[in-house]
Amino acid sequence: MTDRTTLEQFKPVAILRSEELETDIVTDPATGELLTTLGTGSVRRWDGSIWKSFESNNNLSASLRPFDRWVFSINKDGTASIWENATGTYWGEMVFLQEGGWIIQRKDGKVLSAPGIEVRKYLKLVPIKRN
Repeated sequence: MTDRTTLEQFKPVAILRSEELETDIVTDPATGELLTTLGTGSVRRWDGSIWKSFESNNNLSASLRPFDRWVFSINKDGTASIWENATGTYWGEMVFLQEGGWIIQRKDGKVLSAPGIEVRKYLKLVPIKRN
C-alpha cells in the first residue's frame, strides 16, 4: 500500500512466504479497494484495514475484472467465475461462445443465457431424481 506520488514510502498489507507466479492484483475502480487471488484459491478484497475473502469456487483464476456490481475471474480453463462485488457471494460459471453470446450456470443449478441462445444446443441437461 502506497501513495503514487511517494512510492518509496510504503506499508506492507500482506506478506506471504511462498511463490505465486500466476496470480492477479487489481484495483476496483468503484471503491478503490484491492482485489487479488494472491494467497488463496479464491478472491480476496483489501479495504485498507482488513482482508475479506469471497466465497470459494473450484477454478484457477488467470485474471480478475471488476465490472459494475460484479467481479469476474477469467479462469485457466476458459470459463469465467462470477461474484457479486459488494458481498463476495459466488454466483456461478460463465462460458463465452465462439459464435457470440454466453451461458451462465449458477451455483444453484439454474442456467441463464444471452438473448437468442438455445442452451440445449451447448449443454446436456440431465434431470435429477429426488426422493
